[in-house]
Amino acid sequence: DEQILNQAAELAQTFVSNDMEDVHATVDYRRALTTEITKRALQSAWTRREH
Repeated sequence: DEQILNQAAELAQTFVSNDMEDVHATVDYRRALTTEITKRALQSAWTRREH
């Protein structure tokens, strides 16, 4: 369910602290990346579970 994926991704974002910004990536970028990776990982796990 897309809503559950979005909720999980939002929760994962909260673990990215403001102290994680450096010359390589901003906090906003890291949060966006965390969101995308979380969604992909959960979708992959769900797909594997179904087969």
